[in-house]
Amino acid sequence: MVPASGLIAFPTGATARLAMVDYGHGTTASRDDVPSSFGMDGGLGIEGRWSAELFASAGFAVALPDYLSLGVSRLRPQYEVARTEASASLDLLRATQRLAAATGHRLNGQVFLTGFSQGAAAALAIARSLQAGTLPGLRLMAVGAVSGPYELQAAELPAILDGRVSPAMASYLLGYVLTAWNPVYHLFAGPAVAFRAPYDARVESLFDGAHADQQIAAELPGDFRQLLTPRYLRELERPSARLLAALRANSTCNGWTPRVPVRLIADGPIGEIKTRVGTRTIRATLPSIPIDELAGLPGVRAADRHGDSVILTCRDADAAARALFIRYDDVRDVEISGARLEDAFLQLTSDPEPAEVSR
Repeated sequence: MVPASGLIAFPTGATARLAMVDYGHGTTASRDDVPSSFGMDGGLGIEGRWSAELFASAGFAVALPDYLSLGVSRLRPQYEVARTEASASLDLLRATQRLAAATGHRLNGQVFLTGFSQGAAAALAIARSLQAGTLPGLRLMAVGAVSGPYELQAAELPAILDGRVSPAMASYLLGYVLTAWNPVYHLFAGPAVAFRAPYDARVESLFDGAHADQQIAAELPGDFRQLLTPRYLRELERPSARLLAALRANSTCNGWTPRVPVRLIADGPIGEIKTRVGTRTIRATLPSIPIDELAGLPGVRAADRHGDSVILTCRDADAAARALFIRYDDVRDVEISGARLEDAFLQLTSDPEPAEVSR
């Protein structure tokens, strides 16, 4: 039996039956920087504290696992190992049921899953398990995951190799995942196969759960190409069967079809998020033209009017602008701009059929 820990929270004064939220925290290599620390030890675990307070204040019972080998456990961290991330949440959901019964809180059996970064990918692994009926009596309702590495082979690894993930961050991530995966998947015979000197002598000890992320980053090179041997860089570019098996086993968006609403939320610099939306806006002065007519122009997604001014939200702004100038001689003051942040937020988070929460 492996000791495990986490944080459970209930709203005060609740009388109705409670739905549960399971929140997976973001990547950390420190076993103390986890929800069960509750932000009381120099700010460690503050993400878990804020998340617990947020969801409990909204009327949910909240379960926040530390992940296996973090928190009270003294095992080596198992970073991006989907089966143990899922088991940590499933065990804590069971504990939440028992604690609710012991404290007089009533649960309605509904479960909502969310998480950030590592926790986002874990949320999909947990969703797959719950959907398969792993915990009878609990009903998966919806998943909302933020900025997670869901597809490792086709998305995360290529992003590391082509520079979309910063080289310094890639150094940390690859050091963490390779030292965590090797005992599980037997990827290389020893550290010197994958890591250059002098890092081969100390990289495993850095990711032992006792070091803070800042300490680890200070000890690693600023570019993953200086961390890994030429042989292992080639391995990443052309993965072996063992590495491919590990990548596929922990790509949590693959191999199943959700039967509940799933929302994957973007995270990144404001400019990057706005470009993901794929819309542009045309503002122009054009009196008297019916708004429905403008909404029907080529490339226009939606149209709005404020007096003589019109605002066209476009999936193809070039086609819409051509149509405006060809059809309307009196159009003037035309301005074309990229999506606003609020437009990006609304499109990325819109859900025409949200899951209904029973109370």
